[in-house]
This record gives sequence, structure tokens and C-alpha cells, in this order.
Amino acid sequence: MMKALKTLAGAALALSLASGAVQAQQVLFWSTQARPVEETQKMRGEVLKGFDGPVDYQVAEDGPWLTRLQAELQAGTGTIGLLGGLHGDFSTVGANLVDLSAVDVGGVKLNEAYKKLGMLGTGEQKYLPWMQATYLMAANKQALQYLPAGVDLNTITYDQLIEWSKNIAEKTGLPKFGFPAGPKGLKHRFFEGFLYPSYTGSMVTKFRSPEAETAWNKFKELWQYTNPNSTNYAFMQEPLLSGEVWVAFDHVARLADAFNKKPDEFVAFPAPAGPAGRGFMPVVAGVAIPKTSPDIDKAKALVAYMLKPETQIATLKATNFFPVVDVKLPDDMPASVKAFGPAIATMTGAPDALPALLPMGLGDLGGKFNQVYTDSFERIVLGGEDVHGVLGEEATVLKGLIDQAKAPCWAPDKPSTGAAPVYKLPPWGRRSLVPSGAPRPQHLTAKDTTMPGKALPYLLLMPATVFLCIFFLYPFALVAFEAVTRDGAFTLDNFRTMAGSWKFPVTVRNTLLLAVIVVPIQLAMALLMASVVARLETGRSAALYVFAIPLGISDLAAGLIWLAIFDQSGFLNTLLSSLGVVDRPIMFLGYQSKLTIFIAVALAEIWRATAIMMVILVAGMGLIPKEYYEAAEVFGANPWQRFVRITLPLLRPSLQTAIILRVILAFEVFAVVAALGGTNLPVLMGETYNWQFTLQDRNVAAASALLILAISIAFTLFFLRVLRVPKEARI
Repeated sequence: MMKALKTLAGAALALSLASGAVQAQQVLFWSTQARPVEETQKMRGEVLKGFDGPVDYQVAEDGPWLTRLQAELQAGTGTIGLLGGLHGDFSTVGANLVDLSAVDVGGVKLNEAYKKLGMLGTGEQKYLPWMQATYLMAANKQALQYLPAGVDLNTITYDQLIEWSKNIAEKTGLPKFGFPAGPKGLKHRFFEGFLYPSYTGSMVTKFRSPEAETAWNKFKELWQYTNPNSTNYAFMQEPLLSGEVWVAFDHVARLADAFNKKPDEFVAFPAPAGPAGRGFMPVVAGVAIPKTSPDIDKAKALVAYMLKPETQIATLKATNFFPVVDVKLPDDMPASVKAFGPAIATMTGAPDALPALLPMGLGDLGGKFNQVYTDSFERIVLGGEDVHGVLGEEATVLKGLIDQAKAPCWAPDKPSTGAAPVYKLPPWGRRSLVPSGAPRPQHLTAKDTTMPGKALPYLLLMPATVFLCIFFLYPFALVAFEAVTRDGAFTLDNFRTMAGSWKFPVTVRNTLLLAVIVVPIQLAMALLMASVVARLETGRSAALYVFAIPLGISDLAAGLIWLAIFDQSGFLNTLLSSLGVVDRPIMFLGYQSKLTIFIAVALAEIWRATAIMMVILVAGMGLIPKEYYEAAEVFGANPWQRFVRITLPLLRPSLQTAIILRVILAFEVFAVVAALGGTNLPVLMGETYNWQFTLQDRNVAAASALLILAISIAFTLFFLRVLRVPKEARI
């Protein structure tokens, strides 16, 4: 039964996504690459404009990309014509990809190693390589004067990088090393493909070795001289351009803008070397065709077009991903390409070069694999936990993932028979991972006991009832089922995994604290604002509109507005500097300023959502008969007495509604926290999102969603009890 429901859900999702998405004969190119808006526009307007036929290039993050693809595969039909993604993106759906061995690429010579990778261990060409890139270091030329004596950027080591960063911090008074440690930053790739291989010669098997402990301690040393705003950075090109950061590590596509806009101010150089070599991670993206493609021949033609030399060059200009075919680059390439080319050649051709492939064979566990390295960073570097203890716990998680996926070793680890071993795994119990989440459905209904016996009321209610059943009750049933099952069997392990996460108590604490602090303040302000509006004789509508302005702003937009205030180069720092209060910007939202982040989120929530309660209370005050106030005034009651003895008691139904609604929404806070705090202030809804889309574990995400729902229902029942409306208070 449940299998049938899932199939129906997949079909419904596929059909809903298809509705109006493409026109006849248009190829939908569904990709995880070129996600920044500028790159997406260039792909559409420059790279794909020469194809014979319309192409709809659409991008998505890994989780939504896979979710939509799986929905179409499950439904047996779909609109996606061509897929673009990394090697790991295709590994979970290899059986559902068309063999591209017969695609005519026009005689171009493809990289054979990458072609072999695209076979996914089968006898068929499951995907063809599309473009390649890697990660590099970049530095503002102002930083070069502080380079330790005798250090060559092309052969720099981690010890020399630390000394260099220390020199810069001591001479300028500011930490100028930058690292993409924000929620959307690629920090996990640095640890997987650069730090670990450089110190251990491994990515997996020596995860908790003594060499790994040395690597983490070295990075902690480097972190002392790292800009605290790094926990908010996703693309290092912005802080490089603003001057917040002078030395940085990132993906070449996320550094390119700095070199293109100010080519004379920056230099690119290889990643540092460690005791085991110069670890680096080549990134290979490919194109594939799902078996549900509506026009496979047209999709194959698009594959051939993407591999043409001129298309490869256009792709390089648009995305800073380099060609996978033999092609001579023209002289008019962007400054970033000219800067990156020699640095990449030096890094990949160095005597101590140690390439580390992207994780392979993990399927939909890839997100959880990455999270192990992210969690290790957050616990060791940001949380200050013991390196040995954290690596022991995370190694247990890592081994569980590798064993579950039965993934053999990949470079730089030596080939293995069976699942890759993890170095000296301690006999501690398995600990669960942190997070990814799905939006949770809610359903609140009220039983109407006053309905007449005629059919008309039922007919009027039927559309809303059908809507609620299809879009609320049915999804809720699916979520509830996912929360208490794993592989079709009943289990409570999903709740244990959720509760066993090291972030779980922190997320619960942060969420409850926000609700406890924000809601009472909003209630007091809403009562004051509603009282002002209710007493106005003229200008009442104008005042109401002004107070309600934040209601027209989305959660994320509100978070970005307050980010512009508290950011290192924001309005508040600008004001303080202009008044002479500070001589350098204050990092209000750095990872070390968690209290400030909490205050910023609270202020943003108070500003954004107080108007919701005010509107409800204004409506409630409008229902209170004026005669009550007039009678109280005759008997000599002052304004405060009238407010306490008349307004509050008769406003109780509206207070009940306003408080319940606001408390429920307080437990769903997500976008504002993401904008201002990123991962520095974890909350329940944010971790639910991570379980679903980062770790690709919908069962634990469903359990997390049910927990939020249970907390919301508990508080709803509490306020219904405490603020129950007696008969004498009803109007």
C-alpha cells in the first residue's frame, strides 16, 4: 500500500514539475553546475545559444536535483532531457542512464581517464565528461610583502602558510586569511582533498590516525589568523575584492570574479604541501541522459554540442571550468583563466602532487560523508573539542557509512577489496550524524458543531477539505510513515539518530531560547502598537500600514536587511567608524560572536513578525464595544485600569490566536537564521533541512519534522488551556 502511495506521490511531483515547465521540443538541461546567477545566465545566453533548438538550462542544489530526477524515474516519465552534474551525482542513478557510447562527438579527443570514470564501473558510457576544475589559493599582492623570507608561492607548505598568515595578522592588526566555512562554502572539499591527503596520504583509511590529529592541530593553528567572518563566506571572491581577506582558498569558479574585476591586484598559486605531499582535488563534471528523457536523440545532439571545442571554450569563459577535450585556448580569455592556468599546471605537475578524487561509490550517502568532515571542523576548530576524541567518534560514523555503501577505496587511498577500512576504529558505539531537513506539513482543523443539517455548508466546505486532504493530510501521512520506518520496516532508530546528533541539544536550546525571548517582547510591542492604532481618530489607516510594512517582506529578505546592518562592512560599522567610536570594523557575526548573532536574529525576528500579532490584536480591539470604556470612564477608571480591566480580558480570544500562531512560527524560524548566523546558530528547522537536502536522509528529516510538530502542538494545547476564554469574556 505504502509503495503505491509513494509511486503516486512521485508521479504527482513529476507532473506538477512538468506543468508549464517546457514547451514542445525544448530540451530541459537539469544541472548542479553553474549555479551562481551570472554563470547560469551566461550558460543560457552564450554557451547554449548556438545549439540547433531551444534549451532550458535549469540549476539546482544536489538534494533538489536528485529529488526531482528520482521522482521522474519513479513515475516512468518526465521532462528532464539532459543531466549535468559531478561524478558523485550520477553514481546513485547509473542504472537509469542511457548508454552514450554511440554519441558522435565529431572527432574531438576526450580525456580517456575521465571517460573511464564516466562508465561508473559498468560496460556502458553512463555519462561523458563535460568540464573540469579544481581548487586554488589566491592572494592580494599587498600580502606578498609579509611572505616569510625564502618562501616560493609555487612550493609553499602549510607551515609556511601559517607563518605568512601570522605575519599579516601581526603587522596589520587584522586576521586576513579567508576560508569558505559558511553554510554554502566548500570547506568539506578542503579537508577531504587537500588537508587530509597532504598530511596522511589518505582521505578515508587514516581518518583518525596520528597524522590526521597533526593535520587538525595545524589547521587550528592557522585558524587563529583567519578572519572570523569566514564562517559566513561561501564565495571567497567577494571578501578578496572588499579587502576583508588577503589570502584565501576556494574553488576556481568561486575565485574568478576577483581576478576578472581586478586582475592586477591578485595572484593565484598552488595549494600548500604537507608531510605526505601536495594534496589537491580535481573536479570533473559530466553530462548524462536519463531513460525518461522525452527526446533522447535531441538530448544526444546536445551532448555532442557541449563537447565541441568552441562550446568548451564558451563554457570556460562562462564558468571558469576548463575543457575536457584537446583544444587551443584563444588569447582573449578572461584574466582569471590566464591566472589559474599556470597555477593549476604547477600544482598538478609538482613532484609531490597527490591527487584526491571526489568521493565515489557512496550513492545518496555522499552528503553524510561530507558532513563527517564538516562536523569534525565545527567540533574541533569552532567548538574547541579534543581532537583525538572527536576523530574517534566521527571515525565510527565514517566507517558506518562506508560499510553501508560497500564503497571500496578511491585515490589517494590504495585500492581495497570490499569496503574501505578506517584506521584504528575505536570500539565506541555508533554516533549519528548531523542533519538535513524537509519542509514539514502542518494540519490544524477545527470541528464545527454549529453547522446546519442542510447540504449547502458541506458543499461550501468541500473544496477546502479536498485541498487539505491532498496537500496537508496526505503529505503528513507520508512524513509520519517515513519517520517511523527504515527500508520499509518499523523502527524508532530515526528518532535515536536525530537525538544522538551532537548538534541536537544545541538546536533545541537555541530554538526554545529564541521563542522564549522573542515572543513575549513581540506581544508587548504588538499590544502597544495595537493600542496606538485603536486610539487614533485620524491617520489610523496610515499608521496601520506603516506598522504592517514588515509583513510584506519575506523571511530571507528580512535576514539580508539585518545582515546589511551587522555585516563587517555594514551600516552599523560604518556609523561607528564615522563617529570615531571604533578604529576598525567589529565582526558582529563572526563565529566567535554567537551572542551577537543570537541578538541580531532576535532583533530581525522582532522587527519582521511583530506586525502579525498587531494585526490580530487590532481586529480584536475593534470588536470591544465602546460602551464598556464609556461606563468605566464615568466611574472614574484611568486609562491603565481600563486597559487591564476591560481591554485585556475581552481581548483574550485574539491574544490566544496571536500567541499560538506566533509560537508555532517561532519554532519554524529558518531563513533569518541562515542569513545572519549560517551554521553558527543551529536551530531545529535548519537541521531538519540539512538532514533532508545535505545528508539525503529523509527518514531522520521526517522524524525531525514530527518533533517540531509535536512541540508546536504541545505549546498550542498549553496556551489553549492557559488562555481559555470563559463565557463571561465572550463578546
